[in-house]
Amino acid sequence: MRQELAPEVVAVHFLASMVLVAAVTVLVDVLRRPAARPRMPARWIGWLVVALPVVLGVVLVLGALVTGSGPHAGDERARRFALDPELLSRVHADAVLVFLALLVVVLVALHVTAAPPTQRRAAWWLVAASLAQGAVGYVQYVTALPVPLVAAHVVGAALVTVATTHLVVTVVRARAGRRGRQAARSARPSPASR
Repeated sequence: MRQELAPEVVAVHFLASMVLVAAVTVLVDVLRRPAARPRMPARWIGWLVVALPVVLGVVLVLGALVTGSGPHAGDERARRFALDPELLSRVHADAVLVFLALLVVVLVALHVTAAPPTQRRAAWWLVAASLAQGAVGYVQYVTALPVPLVAAHVVGAALVTVATTHLVVTVVRARAGRRGRQAARSARPSPASR
């Protein structure tokens, strides 16, 4: 059954891809830090950090709706969502601003509470990825959506998803102490037993 790039199919494919990107980011963290254990920081910081992927999810869904309503939802004959792309673009931009405001609060909280440098660094990487993505989104909006910038914006969405997930796992998976690292090393099979 041909769907002719039905916007709902494309949107679900994109959103499922972002979930997979996040899952792979968690997997990489688990493989890189096998001795790290789940740990929640101070309750209010934990809630702020965990809220980031929730708000990002809203941003991604709105972005998928914008794309499905606009000129790049397929070829000229492809069906589009019957939604106003201009209005959706503004709502998407507002959601991005909420995400950035929350990110600034998280960054300040991590600095004020003297969080480990790895957590602060992860937050700064997310700031960089978010600002770059915002710049691409703004330029594509004011330049009538050139295809290369639309593609760059999709790649940027994946990078922001990676950076957000990396920040969350860096905050909620504590590095184990010396004993925990030694136990993780001894639990791994030796190269001779492989």
